[in-house]
Amino acid sequence: MRISCLQENLAKGLSIAGRVTSSRVTMPVLENILIAVENGRIRLVCTNLDVSINVWINGTVEEEGALTVPVRLLTEFVNLLPSGKPVNLTYLTQSRQLEVSCGQFRTAFNTIEANQFPDVQDSIHEMEATLNLDTHELRMMIEETAFAAATGEDRPNLACVQVELADTGLTLAATDGFRLAVRHTTLEQAERDQKILVPARALSELSRILADADSSKPVDVAVTNNHSQILANLHGLSHERGSFVEVLLICQLVDAHFPDYNRIIPQEGATSVIVDRNNLLQATRASFLLTRENNNIVTAKFNTEEDCIEISSESNDRGDSRNKLEARISGEALDISFNGQYLIDALTHIQTEFVVMDMTQNNRPAKLCPSASEDSKGRDFLQVIMPMTSAR
Repeated sequence: MRISCLQENLAKGLSIAGRVTSSRVTMPVLENILIAVENGRIRLVCTNLDVSINVWINGTVEEEGALTVPVRLLTEFVNLLPSGKPVNLTYLTQSRQLEVSCGQFRTAFNTIEANQFPDVQDSIHEMEATLNLDTHELRMMIEETAFAAATGEDRPNLACVQVELADTGLTLAATDGFRLAVRHTTLEQAERDQKILVPARALSELSRILADADSSKPVDVAVTNNHSQILANLHGLSHERGSFVEVLLICQLVDAHFPDYNRIIPQEGATSVIVDRNNLLQATRASFLLTRENNNIVTAKFNTEEDCIEISSESNDRGDSRNKLEARISGEALDISFNGQYLIDALTHIQTEFVVMDMTQNNRPAKLCPSASEDSKGRDFLQVIMPMTSAR
């Protein structure tokens, strides 16, 4: 194998593929990246067996071939090389090493044969119909839901995002049992009903890649016929330096039960509030400073007589915080305590100037939505936060 590519392009491909490599591996080859040169194309592949990422980058091919090298070592070395310069990769047959050189820099890496690397593309031919999604819209849907998924490994069903496809469109939902985020978009393509669970970490990786993708081209998404894998294929800005040509992400789906989240979404609130999102966010952050290393509780007092909200917190060790802000409140006065970090996260992921909050009781969930008057899709995105018991 003998290829050459710009330092920026190689570094970009390594950074994308290498993020799925785990330090806890059962096979040494899983710490490596597969460099495969086929049909004049350069492909970089990493996998942890649950998620695999294929990245195609621009370069010059003199001789095809395939091998694997330690991805972290190669990435660190390539990042040290001068930008704008060609990086030459040559397989040394006698020593079975990959020589990487750029100007006065040269390092030879030990390799493992490519046939020891898992075949991550063996199921591509077993796909159902492909769905074409808008790149920006998909990225926003992931960012607005995946953060609400559980982060531990003890509840695999809650460490996922439920992806639901129906004739009404596409819906993503995530919950860790204490909060919920649901995002819906309509689709022109009519598809049969389908629900799958995709690990939130995999979708977060896809979202990072989408940030550098060509937004003028759609993302092609498909599920295997046996519903064991999901594939996402996207295109990069191949004409730009430091970009990629194409990425294919392959992820194992989770076979588990996802809770019926519709049961906990408040339908009609006894108290409804419209408030400036940034003001509420800053007030919550100010109160959260005192409790973030303790119980995380902040209390929201909705005053219907003065049309204001007071966000407060108390800490025996640090003091107390009380922050008032104007709001339009209809219905009953209410005091309700939240996990401050959850409220901050919810407000951070809402993009409109105003946010709508609906609540029924101080011991029942609260619903947050973007202001529908500012966003035509405002009601297609909602969040629910469970209340907390304040130990006072």
